Amino acid sequence: MRLPQSATFAEYAIRHIKRLVGDKMLVDMNEATLIKYQNDRLTESAAPKTVNEEVGFLLRIMGDLGDLVRVRLKKKKKLKLKVRNDIGKAYSTEEKERMLDLLALPPSDILSDRFCGALHRLDSHLQPGQDFDLFAAMIEGGILAHQGLHANAG
Repeated sequence: MRLPQSATFAEYAIRHIKRLVGDKMLVDMNEATLIKYQNDRLTESAAPKTVNEEVGFLLRIMGDLGDLVRVRLKKKKKLKLKVRNDIGKAYSTEEKERMLDLLALPPSDILSDRFCGALHRLDSHLQPGQDFDLFAAMIEGGILAHQGLHANAG
């Protein structure tokens, strides 16, 4: 193994594989079995990257049949689940300054019902991958205006 953690991950992966497909005979394994495995693991809230690695283990365990299934799934573009590759963005100097200004606010203002309501309203309108504007939520909730900070501050 390349990394010491690899052995630990392999143990966990094999546990999941045994739990979900351990009762199947090798000759009964096919593309549908692997797709069901992927869906079952996603239903359990496993990360797509983790599921992809577990499927890789399973395909290697299956040997030649795994190679055949790998080719078929790859052709159907169902071999690997999509994973997030985006990394959090760095805060600008202005954003850092605004956050530091917020630290001076009393905690009761930051966690007020108005603010929590504004956060909920903004969050309910977000699409996956869309940026969340904490400051807009605070302005909408009346937190920033109450403290003398303005909507056009950033």
